[in-house]
Amino acid sequence: MILLACSHFVATMVIWAHFALIKFQQQENAVPEGAPRYWAKRLIPPIEFGSMHAILFQMALIPFTMSRYSIATFSNSKLNKYLPLDKALRIHIHLGYTMVSIVFAATIVFFVFFGLSCAEGEEAFCDKFTSEIMITGYCILGCLLLMAGTAFFRHSIPYELFYGVHFLFFAMYALAIAHTLDIAQRSGKKDRSQTFRWFAAPLIYYICDYVTMWFNQRFKTRVTGFTAVEGHEGSKMIILKMKRPPLFMFQPGQYAFLQVQSIDKSWYPFSIASHPDSNTVEFYIEVFGEGSWTKCLWTKLQNRDKHEKIIVSLLGPYGTALVKDSSYTNIIAIGTGTGVVPCTSLLKQHVHRMVMMEPSNYFADSFEQKKRNISIIGAEEDKQGSIVSHLVSALKGFMNPNQRQDLDEALRAKTADSLKSYGRRELIRSSMMRSLEVNESQHKLSFRRKAELKIATFNATNWEGAGLQPYLDAAISIILPFADWHYKVTYPLSTGQVITLSLLNGYITFRLYQKTLATESEGQHTLKESVEHLRFIWSVRQIKFARQLLPEINDTYELLVKQWGEDYARKVLDINIYITDRDRSETASFRAQIRDMALFKSRKVVFIRFKLAQIIEEYVVKLSK
Repeated sequence: MILLACSHFVATMVIWAHFALIKFQQQENAVPEGAPRYWAKRLIPPIEFGSMHAILFQMALIPFTMSRYSIATFSNSKLNKYLPLDKALRIHIHLGYTMVSIVFAATIVFFVFFGLSCAEGEEAFCDKFTSEIMITGYCILGCLLLMAGTAFFRHSIPYELFYGVHFLFFAMYALAIAHTLDIAQRSGKKDRSQTFRWFAAPLIYYICDYVTMWFNQRFKTRVTGFTAVEGHEGSKMIILKMKRPPLFMFQPGQYAFLQVQSIDKSWYPFSIASHPDSNTVEFYIEVFGEGSWTKCLWTKLQNRDKHEKIIVSLLGPYGTALVKDSSYTNIIAIGTGTGVVPCTSLLKQHVHRMVMMEPSNYFADSFEQKKRNISIIGAEEDKQGSIVSHLVSALKGFMNPNQRQDLDEALRAKTADSLKSYGRRELIRSSMMRSLEVNESQHKLSFRRKAELKIATFNATNWEGAGLQPYLDAAISIILPFADWHYKVTYPLSTGQVITLSLLNGYITFRLYQKTLATESEGQHTLKESVEHLRFIWSVRQIKFARQLLPEINDTYELLVKQWGEDYARKVLDINIYITDRDRSETASFRAQIRDMALFKSRKVVFIRFKLAQIIEEYVVKLSK
C-alpha cells in the first residue's frame, strides 16, 4: 500500500510538472518583459495548468476504484497478487482527498492572483470571474465541496444523505467536460486541453461495470427467518436470514447491498455472515435510532403478519474474500467490534466443512449440492441468449419459448460462421490496418466500417450477458463509428489521438482473435486444499455487542463439538473472545448470563485485553512444532 501511494504521488507530480512546464514555455512569449507582476504572470498560470491536469489524473483513476463488479471478480484472479484490490475503498478515499486538496490549493492561488490583478485595474482578469469557464468551475467546486463534506462526516450523518450526494459525481464529470468546451473553445479563439480525453475511457468502463452489476448481480428473494436480539440500554440487533438465490455465490469477507421496497428504494451495504455453502444468506444488522432504515426494518419484522412475505432485493456480492489463496491450511482470523462479521462467515464455513466429513452428513450435503447445481444451471439459462432474441421476445411477448430458441440458434449459427470465415480472411487483417494505418484515405475508411459492422452484428447476435466483457464489446462497437467520424474531421491526427485509436483497434483485434481464431480451452477442475486449523479471535469493548453475537458463535462451536467431540474439535478450531468493557456491573451480569455456554466453560471467553503480538508469536511457534 505504501509503495502504491508513493507511485501515485510520483505519477501525479510528473503529470503536474510536465504540463506546468508546457504552460511556462507558452507564458514566456505571452507575457512581455516589464509587465506588472511579471513573475507572477509567468509562474501562476503554469502552476494552475499543472494542477488542472493533476486533478484530471485523479478523476481518471477514481472510476476504477468504484467498479465493484470488477473488483469482486478480479479479487479471485491472479491480478489480486499484484494489485491491493481489498484496499479499493481506501484508495478511492485517498484519490478523493488528493483531488480535493489540489482543487482547494489551486482555487486559493487563483483567487489571490486574479483578485490582486483585478484590483489593480486589469480588466482582462476581472472579466475572468464572470466568464463561462468560471461559472462551470464554480459548479464543479460546489459539487466537490458537497461530496467531500458528506464523505468527511459520513459517520455522523444519515447514510441516505451520504449515498445520495455522491451521485453528484456524474454532474461533476459532465461539468468538467463542459468546462473546457466554453465559448472561447467553440468560437476557435482558444485551443483548450479537453478534459474528456482524460476520463472518457475510465468512465465508460465504470458504466459498463455498473450495467453488468445491475443485470447480473441483482436478485429478489424473501425473508425466511429472523432473530430479534435486545441488549441492555436499549441496544438492538437483527439476525436476518433470507433464501439464497441460486446465482448468488460469495466468499467469506464479501458484502452485499439490501433494499426493502416496502420501506424505501435505497440500497444499504452489510457484510455477509453466513457461510458460502448455506441455503440462506444471513446478515447481522445493528438497529439505530428512530427514523433510520434499520429501525423501520425492526418495526416491520416485529409487526408483520405471520403469513406476510417480506421481499428483499439483493445486490452483490462485492468486496474481496478474507482468504484469497486456497493453499493456506492454517488461518488466524482477528475481528474487533462489529467488524467480526466477515470472520464469522469464515468460522461457519470452516465448521460446516468439518461437520460434512462425517459420512452421513457428507452424502446428505452432496445431494443438496446437486439440487443447488440444477437450480444454478436453470438460473444461468434464463440469462443466456442474444440481444436480438431478447429484444424480439420483449417486443413480441406472444412468441413461445421454442420459437425464441430457434431464432436465437439460427442467428448465432449464421453470424458465427460468417464472422469466422470473414475473420480468417480479412477481418483480422483489416483490424490490424486500422491500428497501423490510422491516416488512411476514404475508401479504406469505408472498408474499416464494413469490418466494424460485422463486429457489431456479431456482438448483437452472439451476446452472453453474464459478465463484463459483452458490455465492453457493446460500448466499443458504439464508440468506433463516432471515433472514425471524429478523427476524419480532426485530420491530421495528434499523437494522443493516434494512441487512443490504436488502443481501440488493439482491443477489437484481440476480441476478434478470441472469437474467430482462438480455440476454447476445456475447463479444468482443481482440488482445493481445505483449512486444517482456524484460530478465531474476537476483541470487543462493549458487552452489548457480545450479548448479540456470542450466542451465534457459541452455537457454531457446539455444532462442531457435538459432531467431533471437544478434544478433536480443538485440533481444528480455536476460539478466543476478549471482552474489555469497564462497566463492572454489566460484566458481572453478562458472566451470569453465559455461564452455561460451552465457550465460557472451556475458558474461551475472558474479560481481559488481548495482546496481538504475543498471540501471533505463540501461534507461529505452535505451527513450527
